Amino acid sequence: MTTKLLRTVVIGLLTTWFSMQAASAGGTPDWTNSLGNSINWLSISGDGNVIFTGTFLFKQSGNFGVYCLDKTGAIKWKDTTLTNNYTGVNWTGLSQDGQYGAAGGWYDTNSHTGFLRVYQTSGGALLTDDRPPGRVEGIAVSSNGVWTASCSKDLRLYQVRTIRLPIFQKKPVLPAPFSWRWYPWPIWRLYTYCVTTSTNRTSGEQFHSVAMSQDGHWIVAGGSGPNDTGGKVRLFENQQGTLNLVQTWYTNLASIYYIQSLDMTPDGNWFAACFDGKMLMFNRTNFAATGQPSWGYSVNGSGKSVWTVRVSTNGAVVAAASNGLNAGGKGVCLVKNLAGVGGSYSPQLLWSSQTTSTPNPGLSMDANAKYVVVADGYPPGQAAHFYLLNATNGAQIWNYQTPNMNWPIAISSDGKSIAGGGDNGVIYHWKN
Repeated sequence: MTTKLLRTVVIGLLTTWFSMQAASAGGTPDWTNSLGNSINWLSISGDGNVIFTGTFLFKQSGNFGVYCLDKTGAIKWKDTTLTNNYTGVNWTGLSQDGQYGAAGGWYDTNSHTGFLRVYQTSGGALLTDDRPPGRVEGIAVSSNGVWTASCSKDLRLYQVRTIRLPIFQKKPVLPAPFSWRWYPWPIWRLYTYCVTTSTNRTSGEQFHSVAMSQDGHWIVAGGSGPNDTGGKVRLFENQQGTLNLVQTWYTNLASIYYIQSLDMTPDGNWFAACFDGKMLMFNRTNFAATGQPSWGYSVNGSGKSVWTVRVSTNGAVVAAASNGLNAGGKGVCLVKNLAGVGGSYSPQLLWSSQTTSTPNPGLSMDANAKYVVVADGYPPGQAAHFYLLNATNGAQIWNYQTPNMNWPIAISSDGKSIAGGGDNGVIYHWKN
């Protein structure tokens, strides 16, 4: 072997080795923070500067908290007043600007009520503490935090309101809790509070998932029909705080009890839903007129479940996490929303990527659809993983193993920050 050829081989081997080391190192969190009990869900702001979460225990009562962390892992504030609570924080939501966060779950089993709390994340001021008629299963927040939707046995819409009054004017009568500050000091007071503006429920129905357009004008909710007659997808228009029902689609299959997950593009023009082994894509305008999805795609043919769907910001692709893939195994697939003639659309599978264990609802994409992140782990008590995937081809960039099941993972809109939570109570963070 010539010296030149030997040098080329050595350089090639070293390059491969360093690339492998870089990929491995990429999976190591730059910080972790243990909050005690399990983490069932978390949310991250568009720039990654705010992480909003809460503690949880499955089917157990105890003392739980809502936590707001900054990008370094430091706790900005915490609300630990969820004492003698049942299961703790089941779901969270956060505005894109990171200014408002919402947390919800089951309050207690005796009254069968849930709780929904809305906060200002700058200092942790509590703006509402509502009691929906069941465990809060999903939360959606508009990009500026003015609108929050929560789903349980009903769908509820909340609005953050702000009024400014001169110092000499008498303090207004406002719904408790509320916050105030000088703006500008010392002439004006700025009061901020949150109210429930609308609810929606037909007897026997229950909502399990919700998504919202960036401006809060369009809201889509999924759940079960009356007396478990099948899953349903309902589109609402927010008309100055009133939920106006636009259209409904039913699975018409009693064996499919509810819609598992929903996601909507920021402009509200597209939304996706999943149930059983299938995902659906809806164009809002077409759905309002026809009551039908634009297309359906069977993620697997073995009767497995699709846990989560996520739509890219432009509606061009949809990611799904499932415990069964057509290509075999379990993991994530990415499907293209393929435009056809005459305004028609159809699904086209781009790639499938397997996970080691069953993927959980934690699935997220950045705004430019460059990355997909997913969490896995089942059954509880066994090793689990977080994954960063290349959204172009599904190639695994890195994975990180944890000692117990992982439920949530989220990537910031700019793709630079990733946060995940585990059943071991630890928040993990990666710089991307």
